[in-house]
Amino acid sequence: MGTINALTIYKDLPKLNCKKCGMLCMPFAVELMKKTKSLEDCPPLMEPKYASNLEKLRALLKPMEDATDTGIVLNEDVCDGCGVCVIACPVNSRFSPECLSGKAPQVPVPEDIIYVLEDGRCRIKSISQCRRYVPPKTNCRICEIFCPRYAIEIKV
Repeated sequence: MGTINALTIYKDLPKLNCKKCGMLCMPFAVELMKKTKSLEDCPPLMEPKYASNLEKLRALLKPMEDATDTGIVLNEDVCDGCGVCVIACPVNSRFSPECLSGKAPQVPVPEDIIYVLEDGRCRIKSISQCRRYVPPKTNCRICEIFCPRYAIEIKV
């Protein structure tokens, strides 16, 4: 499906700018993307004449249900535990100097590490330090780019 952005969401909104949700349609699309608003917050969208739009939006936003606050989805079934994400993540390198030299973080693993390997699979340990989350937010996609199995996908 690829990346979800506010414009793809906006295309299927009623585009009435009625402010019944408390804002105009484009900012509402952004809030949907950030998961701070839900489709039900738009009263016109619940009307029968927008039923097909509502279904399209539900299908579009469905992958976001499993995403972290940063939009990262980790498919642990696809992950083969290679550890590339662990050493490629700039945050992991900041909190674990071992990652800078291509090694796994030392035990005990620092609390602020994002990716760790457990039981032969990558796991998200702490998303709170992700560059997509912590101000100043950046559109970092390094984990997604370097994952050879495409087990990491960033939805927003």
